[in-house]
Amino acid sequence: MDKLKTVRAASYADKWDVPIYTYAEAAYYLGVHRGTLRTWVVGRTIPLRTGQTQWLDPLIPAADGKGGLMSFYNLAEAHILAASRYKHHVPLRSVRNALIHLQKRYPSPHPLLSRDFYTDGLDLFMKGMEDTENLSRQGQLGLKPILDLFLHRIDFDEKFRPKKVWPLVKGQLETEKVVSMVFGVSAGRPTVDGSGVPVMMLWQRNQAGESEEELAEDYDIDVSRVKKAIEYIKHIKAAA
Repeated sequence: MDKLKTVRAASYADKWDVPIYTYAEAAYYLGVHRGTLRTWVVGRTIPLRTGQTQWLDPLIPAADGKGGLMSFYNLAEAHILAASRYKHHVPLRSVRNALIHLQKRYPSPHPLLSRDFYTDGLDLFMKGMEDTENLSRQGQLGLKPILDLFLHRIDFDEKFRPKKVWPLVKGQLETEKVVSMVFGVSAGRPTVDGSGVPVMMLWQRNQAGESEEELAEDYDIDVSRVKKAIEYIKHIKAAA
């Protein structure tokens, strides 16, 4: 936690760039395998048939690569990339090609979060993924709707900065919007949407023996939302 305090105390021109999540923590909240997310934000070395190795740059460079920390921008970007793993395990090279296509057309520090991406960049992104024969068919079978689903689970402010992410993990209803991660609320950790109540605290108290009804009364939250929040933690723990 010391390094988190250090970077939070630093001066950043854009507060959305402040590193606040460890890789493991972000992967946990988004229901993504830790190794997968680390490859996205750190990069990795891959073996070649020649016996040599090749370094692959990160897809979404971490706000603090040396400290191993991600920003809220990074979290929202990783949430979008998680769509490629949600039902279709899209090859990393396909996602990389898609980002290259997007970045060439719309240069940006965060191309997946640019206004252009949301207006007409998504089709370009999908086209960039069609570099493998199977993926093109896979996309027709449901990759684009899943990408759309994840994109609709991000809210932006008037300057088109991500202000809220509704993480979606396997096991949840895809229409469910109970748990959110809001910039500036509870340090960007998952809360019951609209309440500011940390989801992890509800789960911990429930594990300690307090009923969902008692927690709902304590925090003045509908019991059904308390149950969904606790289920979210159960889903991400099951996937961890």
